[in-house]
Amino acid sequence: MANIKIAVINASTVLKDSDVKAVVPALQTQVHRDFAAAWGIDADLTVVARDSKPTAGSWWLVILDDSDQAGALGYHDLTGAGLPLGKVFAGSDLKLGYQWTVTASHELLEMLADPDINLTAFVESSDKAGVLYAYEVCDA
Repeated sequence: MANIKIAVINASTVLKDSDVKAVVPALQTQVHRDFAAAWGIDADLTVVARDSKPTAGSWWLVILDDSDQAGALGYHDLTGAGLPLGKVFAGSDLKLGYQWTVTASHELLEMLADPDINLTAFVESSDKAGVLYAYEVCDA
């Protein structure tokens, strides 16, 4: 069992709970087999029923309808309690002809790699200049 617990919450009206539940085993395999092996970070995912609350202390991966930020299909943030939160906008994905599962995978892995959304890499181009890049594992 991993130390990190992630609650997968379907707050979308465009997806049924069964749609979300069907995808979680693949996300879990990706995290356990592929991501943990490369990054040394593992997590256990649990689907939270619509009428239930996530376990205290769990990180959240929330499936929503439409984006609350222009052009965003998903992003990771922090909950009010300061815990990692991934947002997936399934309605926006579907309207654009994309697969919400790709966004879910993307946000899950980026949340695991940079849970506090504060990691950067500095590439020095001279003694007095350089560029900061956000620490992203899924964005080229």
